Amino acid sequence: MEIKRGLILAGIYLLLMIITSGLPYNDNFNDVFIWFVFVINSIIFTIVTVLIGWKFFGLDFLPWGLIIILLSLPLSLILSPIAGGLINTVYVAPALLFFLIGTLEG
Repeated sequence: MEIKRGLILAGIYLLLMIITSGLPYNDNFNDVFIWFVFVINSIIFTIVTVLIGWKFFGLDFLPWGLIIILLSLPLSLILSPIAGGLINTVYVAPALLFFLIGTLEG
């Protein structure tokens, strides 16, 4: 169940991001507004997915849900030079955290 829970939570986050923001693309332009929209979407969908994990999958909110919410944006900023831009990492970093914590917390 643990791997399944991690995959489901990461899939929920990725599905919400892809439905509202489209697929990630190369961000070689300097449009700060687009980056702002992607970051705000990422924060909102991280909180929504943590609440879904807490309500339906037994993910403890206080230690693990709060860790996901607080670490997703700094991890996205740290990984952005490696992954090719901030827009690409707001898809990958929170989904990676959901998978790891959803799998290991159980």
